[in-house]
Amino acid sequence: MPPLSFYADIHLLKFRLIKHWGRKYPSLPFWRLWWNDRPGGSVKMGETVYHLTQETLLLIPPHTPCHRFLNTPLYHFYCHFNLGLPWDLVRNRIFELAAPPHIESIIADATTQRDTVAQFATGEILMGAFRQIPTHIFEHLVFDERIQIAISHMEANIHRHVPNSEFAQLLHLTANTFVRLFKSQTGISPQAFHKQMRLDRAAILLTQHTHMTIEEVAEATGFYDRHHLARAFRKRYAYSPATYRRLVRK
Repeated sequence: MPPLSFYADIHLLKFRLIKHWGRKYPSLPFWRLWWNDRPGGSVKMGETVYHLTQETLLLIPPHTPCHRFLNTPLYHFYCHFNLGLPWDLVRNRIFELAAPPHIESIIADATTQRDTVAQFATGEILMGAFRQIPTHIFEHLVFDERIQIAISHMEANIHRHVPNSEFAQLLHLTANTFVRLFKSQTGISPQAFHKQMRLDRAAILLTQHTHMTIEEVAEATGFYDRHHLARAFRKRYAYSPATYRRLVRK
């Protein structure tokens, strides 16, 4: 597999006492890394139940449905982040991993220190987790170089609609040839793919940037207005933007 690089865009990083876990949770467009300081919390996906202990981490990819259960108060570490594409295309699995030695001191550095120390501590936790994932999980995520260029262009233009003709011109292909190539690699059209990316970005802005109005979120992600965003958002997330924001943050 050719080398790939990624940058972790951290949305939320906390270590705090929790007394209950809301079981119902909408789809989330980012990775979640969890650790508990004692037994008492569990996560269920399908028929599989994962029990969090001091020795384990749970790493949950974007858009992976799960239910959470808590039977005792405990201190919970959680990190919400994106790695960019293609890494964020991993779906529908939960990775139960070994926690690093001295994880409590690493978490303390990640959550209480500033600048370089906190960044290195966070990187140590994330890199240690991803090193444990079998390499075959990522092998199918390597696309044709032209598709990777198109996806990078989508990421750079998350704030607007990009026509197929613009992608085709970038890659020196006809529009029809580009669409066929893109769909053969990803399974969906470039317009659908980019729209999903824009909606996922809207979901992040709704939950991590609560100072933004829904109108501002719509403008930042290439939708005409809040109503245009709401129609598309419900189809992907099953909730209106306002309801989604409330559910994720409660």
